[in-house]
Amino acid sequence: MAVAGFPIFIQFLMTLVLLVLGRDGHIDPAGYATFGESPRVPILIDIYAVSITTAVDLTTVYLGGTLTFSGTLQFVNGTPLVGYNLEIWWGGDLLTTITISDPVAGAYSYVHPISYSNRIGVLSGSAVFSPPSIAWGASDTSNSFEDVTVLERVDVFMDPEPVDNTISRGDTLVITGYVLNDGGFAADGVTVEALVDGAGTLSTDDTAADGRYSISLQVPTTQPSGSYIISVRVTSIFHELRNGPTDWTILVYIGSRVYVQTNQFSLMPGETFNVTLRLEDDDGAYLHGEWVAVYLGSTHITDVQLINAQGMEFILTVPLSWDEGDGYYEVLAEYNGALYINPDSSESVESIHIFNYPIFSATPSRVNPGQAFNIEVTIQDSEGNPVRFRPVRLNYNGTDVYPYITDTDGRFRHPVSAQADGTVINFRVTLLSTQVGNIQSNTFTINIQTTGGNPLQGTDLLLASILLVGAVVAVLAYLYIVRGMFRSPVISRGIDIPTKLRNIKKLADSGKYGASITLAYRTFEQMCGTKMGSERGHSETAREVLDRVLQAIPLDGATVEQFVQTYEEARFSHHEMTRERYEEAVRIFTDLYPRIDSAAPVEKE
Repeated sequence: MAVAGFPIFIQFLMTLVLLVLGRDGHIDPAGYATFGESPRVPILIDIYAVSITTAVDLTTVYLGGTLTFSGTLQFVNGTPLVGYNLEIWWGGDLLTTITISDPVAGAYSYVHPISYSNRIGVLSGSAVFSPPSIAWGASDTSNSFEDVTVLERVDVFMDPEPVDNTISRGDTLVITGYVLNDGGFAADGVTVEALVDGAGTLSTDDTAADGRYSISLQVPTTQPSGSYIISVRVTSIFHELRNGPTDWTILVYIGSRVYVQTNQFSLMPGETFNVTLRLEDDDGAYLHGEWVAVYLGSTHITDVQLINAQGMEFILTVPLSWDEGDGYYEVLAEYNGALYINPDSSESVESIHIFNYPIFSATPSRVNPGQAFNIEVTIQDSEGNPVRFRPVRLNYNGTDVYPYITDTDGRFRHPVSAQADGTVINFRVTLLSTQVGNIQSNTFTINIQTTGGNPLQGTDLLLASILLVGAVVAVLAYLYIVRGMFRSPVISRGIDIPTKLRNIKKLADSGKYGASITLAYRTFEQMCGTKMGSERGHSETAREVLDRVLQAIPLDGATVEQFVQTYEEARFSHHEMTRERYEEAVRIFTDLYPRIDSAAPVEKE
């Protein structure tokens, strides 16, 4: 118990001045008075002294509780100051004024209810006696109470766990909820920290006036995959957690990378090709035993299991039911992911050429006598694409057989020595296949004769020339009318756009809208790659290619984004696209095509 107050003595010396004239003590009327002084008498004036004692019943209290202030108010001699007032101050506020009524000790006591609007923290207070008159001195007499720590009990709540409770490394998880005190009121200014498996993360937020909080927790890029318990705790020092929240369970996924590689073949349905696959996660760990779906174009070929995900080669077959037409098709590998592993897909850099039936052509049909020459044979598909690197056999005049392999143009040459006038050479070409059977051409004839020769042959040549010119005119008209080519500069020389358009239309006419959209987008990618001088990389995704395209070619970003979204839906949603979606994609493609052709060429460094 504290005691305040002490006696104060001030001594005044008062002097009584007596004017005395004569011993009789009066002034003669005719005389004069002289100065004099009486004896000095000391007078003692005693100012009232007060003693205050103070006490509190608790040094730690909670909002919603009570705090009792008590003590005594007395003269220094122990006499109670009954009927006098004493003020109770706490936390900078006047709580009450007490009139002392205890005649024995001058005791006082005040029970203060601590409201939920009260400040929290360490609060100080005092009992103050204000002098009623100058007899008590000029200053207040006070004595401090012991400091009291005020706390707020709180309950922490988390919002319902997200329906999709999966998150990838590097992403941000937003944890939301609210805090109420034990009175049911929103608690503001409460510092809340996110916990992962009970451990602090240093990711915090302070509650707002409505008690709500929102913590952004970024998942480290090195976080191991797996299941984690997410919770929160109170870290502010003047808040005490009464009830904790219901936890969240969050699944952290890591990325995967599937690699696919094949060789550039020209194949017929029923023939086989080799594909090498590799699968790993973002940490470089091989995902042994996982299954990968393999597509050729938009046709599902098979699902394979990577017993050794470090790299396995598979021999796959072009289905006999192939109906995507003649052309070039990439091999697509799709990994659907697994527990704690995100899916991935990748297309081969190399394309496989699929053709249903070879078309043979040969030159020359006439040679001057005595002149050595080459028989030149070209094998193409129905779209004019060369049948490359295929073994063939030349049956020469029914007597000799020569083996060859077609080059990148689908061509091979057979040298022939000079022949006499009138000689006729007949030959056939056989495309060899051990898997679907050999395919043999019609018989070609070469006449050894001087210019002119048989009039019928001249007529045939003239007719062939006319037909050829007619075909060229038809193709040029098609390109002009359908695609608007030759109306503006064309730079996509490496891509047969009319053929691509025919294939796109064929797929759509057969109801394969998804495959048609996919082919349209791949054609768009090829055109952009040709324009930029940089084709799609082996490990690049469609989105990564798109970023490079938009940096290099001035295209409308929103239109291209709509195109790639339609492609991704067609490619990965595994549901058939509608004709409306197909028409929308083709409209975008036909809008983008002239913009790519008319753009300024990109210089390769």
